[in-house]
Amino acid sequence: MWDKMAWCFFPGSQLFKLTRNLENVQTEVGTFLAKAKVDQGWLTDYNIRRNYTSPMRVEEGMEDMPRVQFSVSNLIRHAQVKMSDLTLSNLT
Repeated sequence: MWDKMAWCFFPGSQLFKLTRNLENVQTEVGTFLAKAKVDQGWLTDYNIRRNYTSPMRVEEGMEDMPRVQFSVSNLIRHAQVKMSDLTLSNLT
């Protein structure tokens, strides 16, 4: 649906297009969490509750964290800009 609506310029269309980025970021975060908790199994809830794991494994599991954190921060920043643009355009 996002591809079909790419040509649309109704008020709020930029915010609608941002939902595609939201879906991509949600997938990226889900993949990161699954990798850290399930696939590698060194950051499970059990390990976190008992503070029991290998520091080397934590580093290995968290290597993608800066990229994922940047994606989330970037999405938030873009959403704030698009929402303020939408609010300002409604006031004029």
